[in-house]
Amino acid sequence: MSRDRHRAQEDWDEEQDDDSDEDDEEYEPHPRQHRGRRQDEEEDGQAQRRRGSWPCLLKGCVGGILIVVLLTAAIVFVIAGNGSNPVPVPGGSIGGVSNSSTYMQQSQQTLQLATIAQIQVYNQVGDIAISVDSGAAVATVTTVKKVKAGSSSDAQKEFGRISVQVLADSSTNTVTVSVILPDTGSSILSQNSDAMDVTITLPPGVVKNTGLPLALNADTSVGNVLVNGLNGMLVVKDSFGNVTVRHSTLADGSHLETGTGDVVFDGALNTTGGANPQPMFKIQAEKGNVDVSLPATTNVILDANVNVGSIKSDFAIRVTSNGGSPSYYGPLISSATTPSAVLVLDVSTGDVDLHQV
Repeated sequence: MSRDRHRAQEDWDEEQDDDSDEDDEEYEPHPRQHRGRRQDEEEDGQAQRRRGSWPCLLKGCVGGILIVVLLTAAIVFVIAGNGSNPVPVPGGSIGGVSNSSTYMQQSQQTLQLATIAQIQVYNQVGDIAISVDSGAAVATVTTVKKVKAGSSSDAQKEFGRISVQVLADSSTNTVTVSVILPDTGSSILSQNSDAMDVTITLPPGVVKNTGLPLALNADTSVGNVLVNGLNGMLVVKDSFGNVTVRHSTLADGSHLETGTGDVVFDGALNTTGGANPQPMFKIQAEKGNVDVSLPATTNVILDANVNVGSIKSDFAIRVTSNGGSPSYYGPLISSATTPSAVLVLDVSTGDVDLHQV
């Protein structure tokens, strides 16, 4: 009986253990199944994000391509528009901006004057060149109109809006060239502004000295001025551009000036023979450099001033500085003869370079 009771007790214990294992399996949290659902959710979210990023990426690529196309077209437009010869841009307008090219129209007029005592040139936008040419038989005035237009017919219409007057007065031996451009008041510095280049070529015999020095008055707002081989009282005024005078002799009262640009003079100064006991010569630049080359025997009083910049000289002068602004006032060379003529070199922002030749 005792053995039977003991076996029954063991059977009861085994059943209890089996029930306990079944309960454990029933309430097990199944961690592996839970991690699988979370991983599935994360993978679904990543797939949605990947699907959502593709349209944005495609939009960015398309936008980048459009920007590159527009920039390339704009660069081609600028290059073609700034050329000296018409270069039409194919494909029509871009972004509402019509294509344009530079068109030029040249004309020449002969001056019927045996002697020229005075030259007056008034321009607004464009270069001025006045030269004495030993190979020239007669004096001529050559003008070149420059316009920007979308077609040749439009350019012809714009040419008609530019006027130039060339007058040769035999009673006073005066040549006057006056250029009138349309609507330059507010767009004078615009790249699309019309322009006129004026070139005056003179044979040596027409500018011979008749007792008084030849008088030149050249005035332009935007452009470069070149004077070569002309002797006399040269008055040149430029607002935006370079002024260059070479192989010339300046007479009393000469004044070379630019607002923004450089002034280069390579020549001599006539300090004798004038009515003025103290001849005056002035070369100045508001914002730019002044470069002057003079013979080593030039005997003048030098009055050189720079607000911001430097003064360099091949002549033995002693430049002083006051508050960072260099200046010099005194004889240009050591000479037994006291100079009476004065050369003024004045720069606001830039350098003065004085060379001895």
